[in-house]
Amino acid sequence: MEVHHIQQLADGGSNTFENAIPLCFDCHSDAGHYNDKHSKGTKFSPSELKKARSQWYEKVAKDSIPVKLAISDHVQTSYFVLHSFSILEDILEGDYSSMKHYRKNTYLKRNKMMDYWQSLMLANRKNGRWLGEQVTSVKRSYYDSIEEYQATHEDFNIIDKSEGDYPYFDAQRKITWDNLFTGYENNEFMKLLRYSGLEAHELFTGLLYKNNGGCGEYIPQKGYTEYMEIAPISFVFLGITNASKEAIRLDKLASEEELIELPNFAVSPNEMILVPIGAGINLNPKLEEKDSLIYHNYDARIDYAKVIGDSGGKMKNVMFFKDMLKPQHVIYNDNDTEYEVQIHEFDHENMYTLTNNWGIGSCPHLFYVKENGKQEYSRELLRQASNELGSDSFVIPEGIYLIIIRELEDEVTYLDKILINNELCFSDIVMNKGDSLEINVQPFDTVELHGSYVPDYKNESGFNNMWLRNELVKNSNFNYNSNIPK
Repeated sequence: MEVHHIQQLADGGSNTFENAIPLCFDCHSDAGHYNDKHSKGTKFSPSELKKARSQWYEKVAKDSIPVKLAISDHVQTSYFVLHSFSILEDILEGDYSSMKHYRKNTYLKRNKMMDYWQSLMLANRKNGRWLGEQVTSVKRSYYDSIEEYQATHEDFNIIDKSEGDYPYFDAQRKITWDNLFTGYENNEFMKLLRYSGLEAHELFTGLLYKNNGGCGEYIPQKGYTEYMEIAPISFVFLGITNASKEAIRLDKLASEEELIELPNFAVSPNEMILVPIGAGINLNPKLEEKDSLIYHNYDARIDYAKVIGDSGGKMKNVMFFKDMLKPQHVIYNDNDTEYEVQIHEFDHENMYTLTNNWGIGSCPHLFYVKENGKQEYSRELLRQASNELGSDSFVIPEGIYLIIIRELEDEVTYLDKILINNELCFSDIVMNKGDSLEINVQPFDTVELHGSYVPDYKNESGFNNMWLRNELVKNSNFNYNSNIPK
């Protein structure tokens, strides 16, 4: 813990309690870089610092705060979780630029776990051909109907699109290691994941998708395609940082399993040794403002966040690969004395998280509101109208009297006109991300749309989008802004 002057002494600030805020090593660095004249960077204005300080004082006064970090004048340890294959590939190849927001310099300690990750990355490129991004969805096989799919597979169930985890899809089935490789005998990426120690159904889910097209995608001749969804894999590192003002030598990292030799050189102030300790699935938290301090590097399309709240309780189905290291303490010396610093356990509520920000850009989405009030996802609209005018139409099912058109993604949708039974009902509507349009209808009405959508970012991925769109659809069922006039 360090003390930061809210108004710097050089700017007329005073050495008073009112002008002070207690901050950790990293937040002290962030707070000192406030620049209201620059469009980028973490923004901590004096008023925001005082507000955060008051909230922290109030929390300490009401609750007991468990000590999570071993205190040292020389060494700080932190956990870094990478959610992007492309960021991991950069680190594997010696590019540590993604860490520059946190540390002056970063050095990697390679180990056997790193060799396994390297193999995963090479197999991902070979089998997925995904330009460094994780293949979270793999096309598997085609079917004429749901009945054919059901007759082919066991552990099959129809998906209720008004609730559950997969509203973007029509059916799902449970996967085993034995039936996974039918048709995938040569997929090295999937074979390597078998060595994770996890069961196949924990890593993979078979999902059936109706081929009604999507955002310019090719529509197969058969009616349905099964996709193999792969749980999002994250990679955990321990960062050991010189938090002192002098160079120190880090000697060893002790874990439950072994004693690891650290690089044999002097580590300068604010430099870090990065040690791979394990991989896991479903580790990417849904961060809220109160749970984190977030920094966006839009040029590199990377999001950085320091998780500081209770977001760990919101994370589901977190599992780790076998052979995960459990660090216990760091041994180091300052040329006079040898020291030993305890390391806190990996904690969902106390870590750094890095991922690529997502500017997928897709179509607006259609939802039906059922008579019981539940919202049922239907499909994407204006699929072929990216950056050009297009049209779409659909017939209202029986029992539906309200529909919702939602813009869920980083794009702008322009609805030039909406007709119901050939009568003009809406015109010149502009929808940004988060906007919704509710329309009262009658069963068997014909709704016709004319317009286009313009993605904010150019996106080259295809199957990956399905997983992410499913998350958007699921999260939008009960959380959306209806700020366009009915």
